Amino acid sequence: MVFTTVTPERVTQLVGRLDDLVARFDSQLAALAPVRVQQGSGVWSEFSPAASFGWNVSAAVGSAILDVEASREQVRTLAENLRLTLSSVLATDESVQESFAAIQARLDAPPTTTVLECTANDLLGTYDAPTAQVPGSAAEAPEVVRVPEADTDEGEG
Repeated sequence: MVFTTVTPERVTQLVGRLDDLVARFDSQLAALAPVRVQQGSGVWSEFSPAASFGWNVSAAVGSAILDVEASREQVRTLAENLRLTLSSVLATDESVQESFAAIQARLDAPPTTTVLECTANDLLGTYDAPTAQVPGSAAEAPEVVRVPEADTDEGEG
């Protein structure tokens, strides 16, 4: 299996090639327009085969112009969609990088969590006041405040 790395520079280069193709379509349209105009009335003889030929040439050139215009519009749309996709991918990449940087900063920071001591009554929700740790310096052991257990028959066997 072959993997290809697509860089923003490569996508920009491809968009440029699509823009060049649109310019070539514009050039072809500029060359076809006068040919169609030259097939108008008064250019060909009134003689039926000549008039019919002139009409067929005009119709063929008109059809070619429509095809070139449709192709030009498709290529222009592809180029614009590719530009928008690149912009979106780059914005998403930047957002993800910011998220990773924030996660890394949190991982690098010292822990900010506090260990609380609780009793079985705390877990059952039958306490009057929550247990809490009184903040102390990092060098000394934290002081723990204990909440007295409530008198209940729950949990006793």
